[in-house]
Amino acid sequence: MATARFDMRLDEGIKAKAEKAAALLGLKSLTEYVVKLMDDDASRVISEYSSTVVEDDVFDRFMQACEKAAKPNSALVEALDFTKEQDTE
Repeated sequence: MATARFDMRLDEGIKAKAEKAAALLGLKSLTEYVVKLMDDDASRVISEYSSTVVEDDVFDRFMQACEKAAKPNSALVEALDFTKEQDTE
């Protein structure tokens, strides 16, 4: 059961269009439609910003550099610790 509230104002034309879209999708309400859109889009955005895609040759060069690298210095270790502390997932 939902426990958080989200109130918003919007143009009547947008509301009517969204209600029609919700009905066409077989959803019970405008709220259900908006929640679905928000959930789908939020998941997409989080996924997009949570990963990095690189070409194979770039990844290979990165891995080679990592294998040749010396032991991490204290600044790098501190940066990693800081990053872990900031993770909100």
